[in-house]
Amino acid sequence: MSDLFKSDSVGTGVVEMFPARVKHKTFLLAGLVRGDLAATTADALAHGGAGAIIFTGYSQPELQPVIDHINRKHPKVKIIFITADTGSLASIQEAAAIVKKLTVPIDGIIGFPTVMAAPWETTADGIESQFQRNYLCHFLLVNLLLPTMSPESRVVLITTSIRREALAPNWEDVDKTSESEEAYHPLDGYAQSMFANILFVKLLARVGADRSIAAFSANPGNTKTNVQTHVSPEEVSSWLQRKKEGMFETLPSIYPRDYKPGSDGASHSKLARICPSSCSKHPNPWRRAVRPFFVDCWTRYSKVRGLRDQHIHKTYRHSSDQSGAFLDNCQVLSLPHLDFPEGEDSAKVLWTCSEELVRAYLEA
Repeated sequence: MSDLFKSDSVGTGVVEMFPARVKHKTFLLAGLVRGDLAATTADALAHGGAGAIIFTGYSQPELQPVIDHINRKHPKVKIIFITADTGSLASIQEAAAIVKKLTVPIDGIIGFPTVMAAPWETTADGIESQFQRNYLCHFLLVNLLLPTMSPESRVVLITTSIRREALAPNWEDVDKTSESEEAYHPLDGYAQSMFANILFVKLLARVGADRSIAAFSANPGNTKTNVQTHVSPEEVSSWLQRKKEGMFETLPSIYPRDYKPGSDGASHSKLARICPSSCSKHPNPWRRAVRPFFVDCWTRYSKVRGLRDQHIHKTYRHSSDQSGAFLDNCQVLSLPHLDFPEGEDSAKVLWTCSEELVRAYLEA
């Protein structure tokens, strides 16, 4: 499969090659930010003939240029905007209720982080901001919408690069609210939220297995996005050096990568929604540039494409076996301390803690 996509592949090209996983499907993109990776992802899905794209975001006026752009280019695609403030669990609950009232099956949910390395702050719910905005809001939204998801649908949460040797957190301070503002480091908070997404996905893969709902976490590569507004490269380097000197191995490391334009990053984020199986295991995934993994795991190919497509189908047909995987560089990256069974206890503790934090909104 390595010869099909290169480092400069863009999302629209991947969608064109695997149309059956996009055409007439309904996707929900959570965490949309104007001009961001989520916006280019939406554009590629529309290019592929998606039936409907549901956006959840803080402000429709802020996102209206994205909506107008897609409406002009792809007038047949139905665009729905639903207000959802990731800093308010009640707002996420209300957004999920609106989605349910649409009475359409959801074929894919793609959740994007909305803040990176922000200063210490708690939300209206009293929870550390990055933990809630990047992870807990997705935990709540996905759990509320699971009953509306169609069989063989996908959940993809966008994360970051991570050290293969990273240890599973013990979640003693699940959202860091017991830390003082002075002891809090913004990159620690961001890393905590990314670990949470990775472990949530691994347990979600089990929960959805009976209905063939697969889940993946994915690193889109070094793509400049609007969430990167609080931290400089120098601060990242200093943080990584401090972790190295202290021999801390429990937090993701942000590896230097070649910059990817949004359209390239979108080809990765779009994504595992259609591609997880195309990501084969590779002993050294860092050797290759990040490539798109938005590929169709079960697409039926036309006879005109002949033997090449038969090979592709054979290669990808077992993608559900990889559900729960962390995808990086178009590869399934093995994480010895996070993959199950090693990381299972940590994932269960996180799930239990998360349920406690959102219980009022799950039961309402």
